[in-house]
Amino acid sequence: PLQALIIDSWFDNYLGVVSLVRIKQGTLTLKDKIKVMSTGQLHLVDGLGIFTPKRQSKDRLSAGEVGYIVASIKDIHGAPVGDTLTHANRPAAEPLPGFQKVKPQVYAGLFPVDSGDYENFRDALAKLSINDASLEYEPESSQALG
Repeated sequence: PLQALIIDSWFDNYLGVVSLVRIKQGTLTLKDKIKVMSTGQLHLVDGLGIFTPKRQSKDRLSAGEVGYIVASIKDIHGAPVGDTLTHANRPAAEPLPGFQKVKPQVYAGLFPVDSGDYENFRDALAKLSINDASLEYEPESSQALG
C-alpha cells in the first residue's frame, strides 16, 4: 500500500495546497484517490511531478522518489507537514512516523490596527503557517484590541 510522507506544503492561489512528499512505499499516479491519514479526508490527485530544479510534471511517483502533489486541497490545514498520504481504496495500516511538533519558544500577541482587517490578518497567518511548520498560532478576538 502507498505510504507518502508530507515533508513540506505551501499554498498556491491557483492550485490550492501543493505538498512536497517522499514516497516511502508504493506508487502514486495521476487521478489516484488518496486519503490524508490524520484527517481522513479524501482527494483526487490532479497533478504530480518533481523539481529539476524547475517543476516537471510526471504521471507517477514511485518508492524512494521525492516530488510534489496537487490534489485541489483548498483547506490550509488539509495536508499537514509530517502526515501520511495513502490510497483511499487500499489504505496503509499505520501512518509513517512523521515529524515531531516543534514546541513554541516565543510567544507574542498580534492584532491589526483596524479591527476590520481581522479576517485578512487571520487568513494571512493561516497561509504563513502552511509554509512554516514551526509557526503555531491561536486566533483570538477581543473587544478592546479588535
